[in-house]
Parts: sequence; C-alpha cells; structure tokens
Amino acid sequence: MTPPRSTLIALALIAMPLAAAPLPDVQQASQSVYRIWLGIPLPTGFVKQTDGSHIQSLQTQAFAEQVPLKGMSLLNKKSGKLKPLSGEGMLFQHNGKNYLLVANGSAYAVSDKGHLVTNAKLADNVGDTQAVFVDETGLRDMGDNGGKAEAFILTKPADTSAFKLHPIKQIVRDVKTDLAVIYAESLPTKGLKLADSQFAKSADLVFALGAEGAFDPLSGKQGAIDRVDYTAAIASEGKLDKRVKQKETSLWLHSAPISGSQTGGALVNQCGQVLGTNQLNEVNGAFAAIDAGELLPMLRKHSIPFQTFQGRCGNILAKAENAVDKAEAVLRSAEHNPRGWLSVLGLGVLGLVAAVIAWKALAWTLRQRRQTVRGTPQAANRQPAPVAPPVQQPNYAPNPPAQNPAAAYTPPPVQPTYVPPTPPVAAPKTSYDHLAIVLQGVSGSLNALAVPSNRVITVGRAADCDVVLPNPQISGKHLKLWQDNGAVWVQDLNSSNGTFVNGAKIHAATRLMVGDVLQFTSDVNIARFRLPEMSAAAHTVVHTPPTIHIPTHTWHLKPMQQDLPPIAVPAQGRIAIGQASDNDVVIANQYVSRKHAHLRVENGVLWLIDVGSKNGTFVDSLSNRVQETPLQTGQTVYFANQSVQYRVEKV
Repeated sequence: MTPPRSTLIALALIAMPLAAAPLPDVQQASQSVYRIWLGIPLPTGFVKQTDGSHIQSLQTQAFAEQVPLKGMSLLNKKSGKLKPLSGEGMLFQHNGKNYLLVANGSAYAVSDKGHLVTNAKLADNVGDTQAVFVDETGLRDMGDNGGKAEAFILTKPADTSAFKLHPIKQIVRDVKTDLAVIYAESLPTKGLKLADSQFAKSADLVFALGAEGAFDPLSGKQGAIDRVDYTAAIASEGKLDKRVKQKETSLWLHSAPISGSQTGGALVNQCGQVLGTNQLNEVNGAFAAIDAGELLPMLRKHSIPFQTFQGRCGNILAKAENAVDKAEAVLRSAEHNPRGWLSVLGLGVLGLVAAVIAWKALAWTLRQRRQTVRGTPQAANRQPAPVAPPVQQPNYAPNPPAQNPAAAYTPPPVQPTYVPPTPPVAAPKTSYDHLAIVLQGVSGSLNALAVPSNRVITVGRAADCDVVLPNPQISGKHLKLWQDNGAVWVQDLNSSNGTFVNGAKIHAATRLMVGDVLQFTSDVNIARFRLPEMSAAAHTVVHTPPTIHIPTHTWHLKPMQQDLPPIAVPAQGRIAIGQASDNDVVIANQYVSRKHAHLRVENGVLWLIDVGSKNGTFVDSLSNRVQETPLQTGQTVYFANQSVQYRVEKV
C-alpha cells in the first residue's frame, strides 16, 4: 500500500537540504542571454569622410559611437523612397567590412552547441533596405552586399577592449509566432532549460532577461554604449499574470518591464527556466512573452538539442513534491513491470545504507564534541543527506520501434524486449486445419478471415496472396497473419496505408487479444475484423506451458463521442494523432490540427504531448491547456475542443 502523498512530501522535506535563494539561478541564466546587432553594410565613401577618431575607434574597438550621419540615407528598394538620416549613429566593423547599426536586441541559448532563440525580426535579412551616401557633389555611393542586413552576436573577451562579433546563420524563422532559431558557430553556449509550463500559475515570480537600451539606436542622438557591462544581460522582475491567445499564438502576460533591446530575450521563472521569449508587445497594459510551447515544434522539426525541466519551480516544498512525483512514477511503473520492483528495492537499499552512514557520522560527531572543552552546550549543525534532484525527462517524444527510422532520438529501453515468435514454415495451402481461428468481419467485403494454425497467410490486393482484398487502398501484400500456441499474430508488410489494431497503427509483430479489432488502412470502411471470444472453427484446445507476455497495449483512450476512433497506446514507442492521413490515429474533425499530438508510454506512465496544434490540447478542463504532461486513469483529454473528448483507461 502506497503511503498518502502528504506523508511522502513530509518525508522528502526531512531528507532534503535547505534550498538556496532562487536569485542565483536567475543570475546564472542571464549568462546565456546575449546582445544581438543587426547592421547594414556601409558605402565606402561615407566611411572615408568620417572623422579620423571614429575610424581609429573602428579599428581598435570594432565600433564607433556618435558618428554624424550627414549625407546618409536609407533607400527602400521596393518603393524607391529615400529616407535621409539625421543626428548621430553607431558604426561597427567585422572582417574589414563596416556596418551601420539599425537594430539592437537580445537572444538566448537553447542548446550547448551554439543554437539561440530570438524574435523573427532580429533574424531577418532586410533585403529591401539599402544604405546610400550622397557626397557634397551629389554623387551617390551605394552600400556593399546589396543592402542586405547581417546579424551578429556580441561578446566582450576579458583580454581585450574590443568587442567580438559572431556572425549568425538563420536555422528557421516564423513570422506568425515572431520566433527564430539562429546558430552562431564560433559562440560557446550553455543552453537554458525550458520550464514545465503546466505548473506555472498567476502571481509566480518571473524575470525578463535581455540587453539594456533602445531597440532602434537611430531614434536617439546619444551613443548606444554608455556602460562598461554593455554585453551583460539585465533582469527586470515582475509577476506572471496569465496565458492568452493572440492571432493563434500563445502568450504569457506578466508585469516584468521590457525595454526595447530586451526583445528576443528570455522570460524565466525564479529557477532560471524559460517560460517564454520577450516581445515588444503590450496586451491590455501588460507585457508579453511568446509561450515556450510555441518553440517546441521548431526545435523538434530541425533536430535541435534542447532540455526541458519536468516538475515544479519554487521553494523546498516544490522540490519535495517533485521528488514525490518521481517516486510515484517509479512505483506505478513497478506495478506493471516485474523487474521494476528491483529498481524500487535498489533505491530502498541505497536509502537504508545512506541512513546508516549518516547515523554513524552523527554519532561520531557527538562523541567528538563530548571530548572538547566543557562549556555551554551548542546545537549541532546538522545537514541531512542531500537527495538527488528529479531526473530530467527527455524533451522529445521517444522513437517508435526500429521500423520507423525517421524519429530523431531513441531513449534507452525501459521494459524487457519481447521478441515475437518466429512464424511457422508455410504448409501446402490445400491442408485442412481444424484449429484455424476465425476473425469476424466488422466492415468490408469479407464476413470472416480464418487464420490457420500450421502456416503463415498473406493478405493483400495481389492475386498470389492467400486472401485477396481487391481494394485500391490495400497494398499488394498488405499484412501477414499466423498462430503461435493458439494466439493470433499480425505483422504489417510495409503497406502504403498501414495496419491498425484498435485504432493504433502498428509497426512490428503484434498479438491480437480477444475483442481486438484488426483494421486495413485508416479508413474504417475498407476492411475490419474482430477476434471473437471463441472462434467458430477452433474447437480443439491445445494445452501448453504459459509463455511470458508483454501486452501490446497498456493504455486506452475511450472516445466520448460516437464518431471518434478509439485510441490504443502501445507499450513501447509512440503514436501520432491528427487530421492528416499519415497519423497513426486519424481524427476527421476540422478543429483538430493535421499534426496535433503524440501519446507515449514511458516507465509504465502515459504521456501526452501537444506538437504545436492550432487549437490546443487540454486535460480535465478546457481552461487547462497542456504542452507535455503525464496522464492518469479517469482523466479527460480534449483535442481542440469539447467535441473531441476522450477518457483515459488502463488495461
């Protein structure tokens, strides 16, 4: 019997060391936030006529401030309009080329390999704008590179007074969400973890991290650099308000002030984990950040390594609850995996050993203190043995079995691999079989499908198949069926439109259980067969020793509306859900996205992952939108809205 959750939390609190103040986590996160410059190549004529001190500054510091912009204009190549520049601006230099700084913002590292996230407008190449210099004689001098802007990450090495500019490469840019992923090859980075947004709530403490100053350095006459720590990110503090939708993009509203050049930086919680990307956008008087959930599809699609933190952020109580969540997950896994109890037993033994060591250390300390000079007794400074922090869960959905090589990551196996029995050697087709098991037809042209006990049969459209189904959606050789010790097995033969069991697409040999529905293609009207409780042709029972069986499906999502397909989740791998025909489970609903969500089982726990759907995925309430969350028996899942509703059940 599992102790009450409150008891487990109390025990975790006793075993956990005192938590340090959260601010150091934010300070550490700020080290992964950088200033980004967007510059337009300058005409050589303009640079030559500038003051000698500015040229010297360019050569020694890689930038020059407060340069008069007399004679400079920006040409819009689409409209042909020329906008004269006045006042002063800033020039910078990279690899001998000179640039006019036109935009100034922030970016934050999302991986340890040079990948960063920023706003789409900061990663844009402004190909429609060109710098033009008109000298005193009226002669025009156009900038290099056709006016195409270039972006750089700015750092300040400790051993020099000059800035170092790291040119960036654009990986992906989405104007709708105003997000971009960029890559700086020469920049060593430490990626920030993405927060578990399901635990974020109103009034949580948040910090907007980013560079200080104006977004547009041309809007003022003052120099852009007036601080020694120009490359250091600042943190403005505020409170989280709520998550809202604006033009199909999910935003976090908050009260942490954002200055112009903080746009593109990170909005983090007090643990330094990213909740969103800063944006120069106010909604109903509140500051806004683009929800980190909008970033996940971009990162996954382009195979960019990143990390998410699974659990709560906060004080020692939140850490204790995370520890209990992990312990409960291990216990749930052990209930359905005999070997899982070995892990629980191992953890218990390690805990007992740690407790004995801690007790002996405390006894030794007390004996030592008794031998010291007598005086006023002092309370012993005791620190309980630290508990390992919660294991970081992978931020991606685990791969399907090896038959699907398209997935980007393969997590380590967590359950014993069960190799299906080798199909028997095919016997002559004319042999009569009294032990054949008959699948009952549910839809399609066949009323029954008999599976012999002594050979493999192939089913498909081709004339040389054992069972021919003349339908253009069925492949020539679609699947094969056979028996093993009275059990029916099915394997897809790389068919074009797939084979499904209880609505879930299969990728390996799968055993049919009583009541299971075998389906050809995602169309329920093509051909479906059910394994009955007792086959009409199978009257002889063969008694054999029991075999080890790992169920092919441990979780089911039961549809709450009649027109929805059932969802059976395989014990290993994942299934894709959406409106597109190449999903494992196809939901023909206009509000469901083409690629809507994934379901996977890990350590016996069912996980739900939204993969960037337009209308969202919800658990138990339409106000509780989720990105990635574990599911429990009895919970309700909504895909897009209440018309697509499922109940979670466990087999």
